[in-house]
Amino acid sequence: MGAEHTREGKWRRISGGLIPVGIIGAYFATPSLRFCNPLLLLLGGVFLGFAAEAGFERLVGNVKTRLNAIQVWGFILLAACFLGAACREIFQREPRWDAKCAALQADMLNGRAAGSSAPGRGQATPSEAFQALGCRPQL
Repeated sequence: MGAEHTREGKWRRISGGLIPVGIIGAYFATPSLRFCNPLLLLLGGVFLGFAAEAGFERLVGNVKTRLNAIQVWGFILLAACFLGAACREIFQREPRWDAKCAALQADMLNGRAAGSSAPGRGQATPSEAFQALGCRPQL
């Protein structure tokens, strides 16, 4: 009983539960930040971290109560809702983003039509916009 209440036992629970989940989540969420609301990803990640911590407590800390099971599934459900909303937003925005990037790429490769004016003051050239939007070359 004493091992999980010591400073070392608490550190093992934190390092075994939240830290790996946070690192993995941050690694895989980074590319999708430009397509969706970062707050949705943050809240989904926070609730997923809470679910991992509660699940880790249940498995390792031998806290097998009904409240703990409700916590685990509640946090998983909340994380799924927020991450599902983020994924929906990503799937809606990505085709439009790719179309915009393809138009910028075509504008850069084909050049400006004869007689068309240069970008106005404060407006970016197509190559600057392409880089600023984080576009990748389209085939």
